[in-house]
Amino acid sequence: MDNLRIVSECCNKPILLVTDCFSKNIENCMAGEAAAIVNRMISDGRAAMVTSIEALDQCLGKEYSS
Repeated sequence: MDNLRIVSECCNKPILLVTDCFSKNIENCMAGEAAAIVNRMISDGRAAMVTSIEALDQCLGKEYSS
């Protein structure tokens, strides 16, 4: 929690949240204050949640070939 709070308050660069939670609803992956912080960062455009290597590669601008 402390790391998440610090990143949400101090980081001026976009954050990629890499998770194995495949739900589009943050509350299904985490609860309470953590979900609120992550939702706020995503809605503000400061963070994106990725759930696969393909999605991570796409965010980083790499092409993925299977």
